[in-house]
Amino acid sequence: MDLCAPKGREEEAIGIFYRNLIQYVLTNIKARFENTANMPQFNEAVPIVCSGGIGAAEELHDGVPRGVQENAVPDPAVSTISLASEPLNSVAKGCLVAAALGDGA
Repeated sequence: MDLCAPKGREEEAIGIFYRNLIQYVLTNIKARFENTANMPQFNEAVPIVCSGGIGAAEELHDGVPRGVQENAVPDPAVSTISLASEPLNSVAKGCLVAAALGDGA
């Protein structure tokens, strides 16, 4: 299915869900940067890498840059937005690294 050109009410509903999910994630990223005392400070623009099943929805990649602009993620700006090389495995790999480091997150 093409999320940018839905055919029918069901596909339109799924497209709305994905756009709302992107908005929710970006809003929470912004809140973390603004409200976390020990958040690292970046001197340069930072990249955003999409992963997981949602990140694999190529039609939404155009929606992420618009969402970043609309949410005005705090400085420094976002340098690039890309898809992980293995979007379905990247989340599991990140969780494994966090568990190995004892991050507790």
